[in-house]
Amino acid sequence: MISISFIVPIYNAQQYLSECIESLIHLPMADAEILLIDDGSTDQSLSICQEFEKKDRRIRVFSKKNQGLVRTRKIGVSLARGSYIAFVDADDWIDAEAYGPLLQEVRSKNGDAVIFGLVEEYGNRQAFLKNHFAPGWYNRETIETSILPNIIRRDLFFSHGILPNIVCKIVKRELYQKAQMEVNDCITIGEDMSFTCHMLQYAEKLLICNDTPYHYRKYGASMMAGHADLKSSAALIRDLRPLLSKECFLNYCLFLLALKHFDILLSAAPLKPLLTGRNLLLYGAGAFGQEVFTVLTNQLPCSHIEWADQRFDEYCKKGLPVCAPE
Repeated sequence: MISISFIVPIYNAQQYLSECIESLIHLPMADAEILLIDDGSTDQSLSICQEFEKKDRRIRVFSKKNQGLVRTRKIGVSLARGSYIAFVDADDWIDAEAYGPLLQEVRSKNGDAVIFGLVEEYGNRQAFLKNHFAPGWYNRETIETSILPNIIRRDLFFSHGILPNIVCKIVKRELYQKAQMEVNDCITIGEDMSFTCHMLQYAEKLLICNDTPYHYRKYGASMMAGHADLKSSAALIRDLRPLLSKECFLNYCLFLLALKHFDILLSAAPLKPLLTGRNLLLYGAGAFGQEVFTVLTNQLPCSHIEWADQRFDEYCKKGLPVCAPE
């Protein structure tokens, strides 16, 4: 019997794919399987997968025409044979030895899922992200009364009560399939949030822990990569509306609008007239800050904009006009 299926959706990921698969084949679990699902890559990704398939009997490789991430995940779940499922992005890696104890604990109590944290890898620094709930077991009642109403944090705008990332969860196969099938195929931004909300709607017993065994590679502008089109955002909003409280839903819509459609947010009355011709200070030069700066300079040519960040020297080396906060 296969205990867990690790599913890796792949599209043109040759640069980091070997590192990802290497971390998986070091799993100390003979009863695991590793599904590599190539979504019509045009680089050497499929060849890399096939070479690894020859080295490890736990690996199965599948290739299909390009259909996007959500559809690829659904196909991966349909092919999985494990009692539990975990997803891994093709450019990330895992601490292989950490997954066995997590799986053992959730299986010991027949839990539906275990939810953990991750490490954002920026090359020269790391950021540890964890869920904002006490570690422990949550039943259906506490999921409904504690987790779902606070899945979007109200004290921090860019923070979630439960990390939405699909990669920091191990979930029963039946629950994974049920929740994933509810996600609209045309969603390209926020598909993890849709899955997580659907999963929480169905889960009866889940474990939250503070472990961070997953390493999530962040590129210079990956946060804003694939700027969401309105069709995708509308599909995500339709997915989430029946699942969230009114307050959570409105907070998430504002979050999505600011993060992925800041140009539309800026154009909304009375924001643009309020800022036009003013001296502005923008704090933060990360991926979101870079998007905001671009929109502000394009739409507010009469305003004077200063841009500050604690890591100003790092951004100056990249040619960005960022100064020290002092």
